[in-house]
Amino acid sequence: MLHSPAMLQRIIRTPKRTVSLAQSLRKRLTTSEKLLWQQLRRRQFHGYRFRRQTPLGPYIVDFLCVERMLVLEVDGDSHHYPRAKQKDQTRSAYLRERGFTVIRFSNSQIVESLDDVLEKIGDFIGCYDDRCS
Repeated sequence: MLHSPAMLQRIIRTPKRTVSLAQSLRKRLTTSEKLLWQQLRRRQFHGYRFRRQTPLGPYIVDFLCVERMLVLEVDGDSHHYPRAKQKDQTRSAYLRERGFTVIRFSNSQIVESLDDVLEKIGDFIGCYDDRCS
């Protein structure tokens, strides 16, 4: 099922402070986020629109494809600590409860094998439809 941004706004309410933080984060992407963004921006990836550093409720997701209800998270080294893993699980559960699929990639996966990362994203978002070449 395809979704629209207007429908998304009805599903999830976002605090104003989260919106402000997201705007700030867009200005300081990590190296791996920049690499991935270069492939996703401007509908370059099979015609799907991705947003970066997008607020969803109390959280800010790294990348979002509203149309496919897909969240992409880029995890740095800090995400390997137990407390961070627990926060990630809580955040993913929150998003899944609202109909999103969450796919996580490590910084090293993106830097070392970007093509594999893009293939995994493509497999999920539907390279089975007529948009994929």
